[in-house]
Amino acid sequence: MKTLIPQYMTFEEMKSKFPNSWVLVANPESEPAKYEIKGGFFLYKNKFKKRVYTQAKKLTAIENFVINLLTVRYTGEIKLPENHIICL
Repeated sequence: MKTLIPQYMTFEEMKSKFPNSWVLVANPESEPAKYEIKGGFFLYKNKFKKRVYTQAKKLTAIENFVINLLTVRYTGEIKLPENHIICL
């Protein structure tokens, strides 16, 4: 993995800059009791979720940066077939 320079971005900025991509975000900020994130430190993006998880596993220390939590989010809209639901 190349040298990372974590950059703080809002999730709206990530959605705009990396449409329809999976993003790896460090130290995400979220609303209490909500699944959505407001922002965090962008680390990596890819069109394929599996590749983002692979990069997260390879992640080592980043100089002068402490990672407390990582999350992976999709920046596009997930369209479900009719009569389907998501259970969390």
